[in-house]
Amino acid sequence: MDIRASVMATAALMLLLLPLALLCTSLERRAAIPLSLTGGDGVKANLGGSIAELRIARTETGFAVTTLTNSTDIRALPGQHETRVLRAKDLSELHRIARQLKALDPSHTETTLIPSPTSTTSEVVRWMDVLRGGPSDPLFPQIVLQTY
Repeated sequence: MDIRASVMATAALMLLLLPLALLCTSLERRAAIPLSLTGGDGVKANLGGSIAELRIARTETGFAVTTLTNSTDIRALPGQHETRVLRAKDLSELHRIARQLKALDPSHTETTLIPSPTSTTSEVVRWMDVLRGGPSDPLFPQIVLQTY
C-alpha cells in the first residue's frame, strides 16, 4: 500500500512538472542586448552591429551623423537594419563620433558626406580630412560627396 501511494504521488508530480518544463523550454534563441542610446555627456554610444551605411550631413547646428547598422535584435531578419542619428556641434565632436563608429566596425571604410548648399570648398576639404583621419589613425578613407 505504501509503494502504491508513493508511485501515485510521483506520477502526479510528473504530470504537473512535465507541462511546466515544456512551456518554459523553447527552441527560440534568447539574448540580452543593452538598449543604451548616445548622449552628449561623453558616454560611449551603443550603436548596434556592424555598419551598413554611414552618412554625414551638414546642418544649421553642426553635423547629423546617420548610421545604418545591421540589426542587433536576434529576431531580426538577415539584412534588416537599424537607423540611428547622432548630432555633432563641431569638428572635434564629429571626430570623436567617427572614432567611436570606427571602433564599432573597423572594417568599414566608406562614408557619404552631404555638405550644405552654402558650404565652401575649404570647409568640405577640412571635413573630409577629419573623416579620413591621419596616417597612424585612419578612419574612413573612402568619402563620397553627395548634394541635397
